[in-house]
Amino acid sequence: MDLTIDSVLLFCVLAALVLLLYRSRSSPKSDIEGRTQLLEANDRVSQRYEEMAQHYITLQSEMNAVREGILEAQQGRKEVIQFSRDLKEVLVRPRVRGKVGERLLEDMCAQHLTEGQWVRQEKTEAGATTDQGGVDVLLKLGKTNVPVDSKFPREAWKRYVTLLEADMAGMTEAQKDVHPASITKAFEDFRKSIMTMVKETKAHINPAGGTSDFALMWIPNDAMYSTIVALKDSFGNENQLQHAGQSMYLIDAIHHNNVVPISPSTFVPMVKIIQAALRNMTIVENLQELERRLSLFEQKLGTFTAQHEKVGQSLHTALAAWEAEGARFNEIKGTAERALKALNEVNVVEDAGDGPSNDDPPAALDAGSNADGEEE
Repeated sequence: MDLTIDSVLLFCVLAALVLLLYRSRSSPKSDIEGRTQLLEANDRVSQRYEEMAQHYITLQSEMNAVREGILEAQQGRKEVIQFSRDLKEVLVRPRVRGKVGERLLEDMCAQHLTEGQWVRQEKTEAGATTDQGGVDVLLKLGKTNVPVDSKFPREAWKRYVTLLEADMAGMTEAQKDVHPASITKAFEDFRKSIMTMVKETKAHINPAGGTSDFALMWIPNDAMYSTIVALKDSFGNENQLQHAGQSMYLIDAIHHNNVVPISPSTFVPMVKIIQAALRNMTIVENLQELERRLSLFEQKLGTFTAQHEKVGQSLHTALAAWEAEGARFNEIKGTAERALKALNEVNVVEDAGDGPSNDDPPAALDAGSNADGEEE
């Protein structure tokens, strides 16, 4: 680069000198005038050289900046390559890959739930003594604990997607013929992997231990989630498999195990739906308790009404007996009053007559008997 610029500058100076010499020979001017022009030309060339040298310095500075940018770009490229290698390593190793899915799930919980609404690595299985019995995240929504387990069958998914996106232009006719069957087989393997993980997620359901009667299966890839819940595969075939002795859609087979798949795009809506359902269940439970209490009150009211009627009947019977006894009492009272009145009348007659005295009662009785006999 330096030799090229110096050569250009030297060529310019030589060209200017040649031009001046040519003019001095072809012109009748004196040697003094020619010498003066030569000096002026030399000054102009020097000035131009200085300007070009300054431009050269500026260009060198810019080139250095470009070199530094290239070095930074190369360093960034190395970092990108290293990052891609690290990412590939993360995606290939199952244990590390699982940790990535769990971390994403925990980030979602931290963003959209309070600290008291979720815990990580909580043991849910009965008799679990190690972390193997723990679920990735346990949602604590009111009185219900919902287990959430992270699942990501990457190998089966990668085989299916790779075949699905393969360019058939470079395939032979034989490869093209078997390609659809290969995709179908890869998709069947993917479904089997999903159902295996569904069983693993179902193992965390333990109502006796305080969990809900269902579990959530976290799929950290929305494309995979869409494939799972779709009713048809990439060829338009029914997304079905044999499960529990019958043919059913993949999503129905998952639900049959009391497992609900969720993804990053459906996590928040699903949590909101569960919270609303739990609130509705609480309301229903309160209504059922109120209904139970009303039924108990109705039973007690019926018992009280029956006893009240019995007491009323007893009082009515007692009142009727009291009234009957009162009537009999009135009759006896009337009889007694008449007897007393008759006695009083007898006493008055005895006091008013001149009959025998008390010293001779038999005579008085005979007289009374005769009198009664005559009245009869």
